[in-house]
Amino acid sequence: MTDDDLKPGFLANDKEGRISRAFKHAPLVMVVLDKDARVQSINEAAKAIVGDRCVDSSVLPGQLFNCVNAGVGDGCGTTPGCKNCSIRGAITKAVLDREEIARQEASLTIFENGEPSKRHYLLSTTIMDLDAEIEVLLSLLDITDMKRSEIHLQQVNKKLSILGSFTRHDVLNQVTAAQGYLELLEMTSELDQKQTDYLNKVLTSIVNIADYMRFNRTYQELGSKAPAWQDVVQSIMDAHSHWTQLKMRIDPALVGMQLYADPLVNKVFYNLMDNAIRHGGDISGIEVNLEKGDDFYSIIWEDNGVGIPEDMKERIFAQGVGKNTGLGLFLVREILAITNISIIEDGVPGEGARFRIDIPRFDCRWV
Repeated sequence: MTDDDLKPGFLANDKEGRISRAFKHAPLVMVVLDKDARVQSINEAAKAIVGDRCVDSSVLPGQLFNCVNAGVGDGCGTTPGCKNCSIRGAITKAVLDREEIARQEASLTIFENGEPSKRHYLLSTTIMDLDAEIEVLLSLLDITDMKRSEIHLQQVNKKLSILGSFTRHDVLNQVTAAQGYLELLEMTSELDQKQTDYLNKVLTSIVNIADYMRFNRTYQELGSKAPAWQDVVQSIMDAHSHWTQLKMRIDPALVGMQLYADPLVNKVFYNLMDNAIRHGGDISGIEVNLEKGDDFYSIIWEDNGVGIPEDMKERIFAQGVGKNTGLGLFLVREILAITNISIIEDGVPGEGARFRIDIPRFDCRWV
């Protein structure tokens, strides 16, 4: 089949030949099909797949791409495997329902070097009306290598996740046992002051190890699920349920607000509240407000504690900085950063901590 074989229509009527040349040299596999899914024309990218095989207007897509079903029974479109064929389904939608498809994932099992091989594509269809007839332009972007890498990465991550889960479980069991023995030692032995101090330091270290293991579990989950719309007020109230002794005021403007974030966003407000309790001194309340900017919405989180010294305003978000494990605010920034949400502390020392969470305007909505 050559460019001269094109029937009058979408491609051949282009007087200057620009559309025909674009079709011919496009990097995508492009095939023109009639209403019966018969091949009318293919471009150079498709010819590279077809090779030396003869292609005429009686050929069907399965035959063109050497689909494993094309040589079974009565051929392409007639076998049980054809019922779920993404390519045939897309062509049928275009012809019967006049519905085009854009960049839909599709797969096809074909023969390569005599062996079955699964190929993955991004599939698009364009409807072309030719007077009383209809043709469909089928475009395929081969993403097989990318898909295989994605599947391999998922498998590796799954194995690492299982290994990490077992390791954490075993370590935490040993930590719990060691902590119990040390507490028994503290109760049953007559220790001098120095021994007591050493014992307390060991107990503190063990508690920190347990905290690190729990943080490891949370950090492993970070980014493992796709971002989704999260209800802000519900997340704040879930965090507040752990410290009901604190007074909580939430700006009515936040009601119904959702932000596009990692599902772990609940831990953002939990850790902010935990940080206030641990480091805020004589704190009694927290207030959360909404500010609107040109490009951002800002959630303002304020407490009435002792505040953050100037030289610590950025350092508090670094891993390992803090009186305990130093992981809470580090995790907060990491969770938010997944969807380009930022957080800073800009309060006045001595007048309470003030955290500003800046969310891109189009990553917020009200429901």
